[in-house]
Amino acid sequence: MVSESLRNEIFELDNLRCVVCGWEGITPKGRPVLDAAHVMAENENGPDVIENLLSMCPTCHRMFDRYCFSFEPDMRVIEINPKLKKVYSSRFDGYTVDSISRIQRGYLEHHYLRFNDH
Repeated sequence: MVSESLRNEIFELDNLRCVVCGWEGITPKGRPVLDAAHVMAENENGPDVIENLLSMCPTCHRMFDRYCFSFEPDMRVIEINPKLKKVYSSRFDGYTVDSISRIQRGYLEHHYLRFNDH
């Protein structure tokens, strides 16, 4: 489980926004309502480190964990699962995510390989 201090650091690095959809995840009292999403999942030994965590809204986080989309490791763009392109808005397909420049390539490749298996 990601510590509160690390989670807050990730949120600050990502400007308190979901890196996928841009949702500003703060309550009226200024508290973050974002998830610190593991690129390489915790249950696959993905560590709690800045190089493996991104700020995502709960919806994008769930979709990422279920391989509805991934980040293409070379171009670092969002790639929508081909099976979902007709249903899921292609608005984000091919969208470059600047924040993932801090994510270690091995973690991106790990998620992308699983994504391609689904």
